[in-house]
Parts: sequence; C-alpha cells; structure tokens
Amino acid sequence: MITTPLYTALLYDEAIHAWQAFRQPCKVVATHRADEVQAALQEVEQAVSEQGLHAVGFVSYEAAPAFDPALEVHADSNFPLLWFGLFEKSETVPLPEADAPPQLGWQSGLSAHDFSMAIATIKQAIARGETYQVNFTFPFTAPFSTDVATPSPYDPWPFFLTLVRNQQARHAAWLDTGRFSLCSASPELFFQLDGKRLWSRPMKGTAPRGLTLADDRANAEALRSSEKDRAENVMILDMIRNDLGRLPGGPVQ
Repeated sequence: MITTPLYTALLYDEAIHAWQAFRQPCKVVATHRADEVQAALQEVEQAVSEQGLHAVGFVSYEAAPAFDPALEVHADSNFPLLWFGLFEKSETVPLPEADAPPQLGWQSGLSAHDFSMAIATIKQAIARGETYQVNFTFPFTAPFSTDVATPSPYDPWPFFLTLVRNQQARHAAWLDTGRFSLCSASPELFFQLDGKRLWSRPMKGTAPRGLTLADDRANAEALRSSEKDRAENVMILDMIRNDLGRLPGGPVQ
C-alpha cells in the first residue's frame, strides 16, 4: 500500500470522471501580502494562457480585501493568501490505494460555551437585519506528520485517500505545498469558468439523488414541501446572483 504521496497535486475532474495528477511544479507563485494578490493571479493566468502551463493552487479567505477593501478578515497569519504551483503537464491516473489511517484525536478549537455564545450572537445579528446568512466555522486539530524520513501513522495522504473514498465528493483535491497539505472533499462547486461563462453550483436547499426513480420522486416532493429548504435555496441563489452581478459581462441566470 502507498503511504507517501506520489503527487504534488491530485484533482478529480468531474468533466471526464477521472483523477488528474500533477508532479513537481516548475514554478510556485505565492504571497502573504494582500497588495500582491492580484498581481500574483495575473502572473498565474499569463503562465496558463501564454505558456500553456497548468496551475493548481488556492486563494485563501483572508485574501478577500485584495478584491474588496471593505471586507474584513482575521488578523495576518503565517498562512499564504495565495499559493499556486505551475506544472508543465498533467496525467490521468487511478486513485491510489492506501492503508486506512488510524482514528485521529480531533480537538475542537472552540469550547461548548463559546460555541453557544457565537450562535446567540449570530441570531441577534440576523434579528437586527445586519446579515441573513453566516458561514460559521471553527477549526478542529489533530496530530499529523509529513516528514517522509520518519513517517507517522497520522500522515495526511492516507487520510485524504480514505476521505474521498468515503465521501464520494464530486470536487475533491489534494495539494502538497511542501510546508503543509490541503485535503478537500467538497460536495459543491464554488465556481467554474467555461469560456465566457461562469458557473456556480451550490448544494444548499437541494436534496440528494436516490437509488431508484421512486426515491428521486420522493426526495423531490419532500424538497418542494420543505419551506426551510426552499427559503435557503432562494437565499443562496440570490446571494450568488448578486455576487456575479458585480462582475462586468452578460446577464446572470
């Protein structure tokens, strides 16, 4: 079984229903400064459009002020605002096999009391009309090791492989920056640029597919009759439509 990652990046391409692997990058573009984010993105775009390279990476939440100074984020941290590896080629590969990792001792970054206080604060803000949706998150931590010389049973690579097999996520990705690893198993699409079209597929206010046609019909009827799910779906679609409407171009549908 494989216990160490074979690739710098591994992405599931839903369009072809296959895994795309990327080995050592020929260049890395990264920054910790908000005033360098847009220039870094332009460099990445030029590498793709003019040099024919592949770009795999991320833009962090804390990079938001680079695009809208009115957006407030957490204080500066040691985590990059942007990181992209540039690769000369990709290859289609099967999902590697790996031994399942041991149970991890996940620890919440928020106490039960602080969690309750935060929820109360959010509800009060909604009642005052200050917001109508909050993406409330907090970290969980567990011991991991990426030291190849002294491999740990808490290696993130087998954790990622087990995660994607269990979740069957449509938008899964692995990225090893050398300093840290990102393991993603997202069920929804944030956005996808296809030519001159920008697609977004949220899952809020939706229902899962069933195993049979009867299951699908039952799930669809339950969704139609759910005031909560319909309200959530309308709300998230309005938010996305509003965000996309700020971009120059054609109509938002």
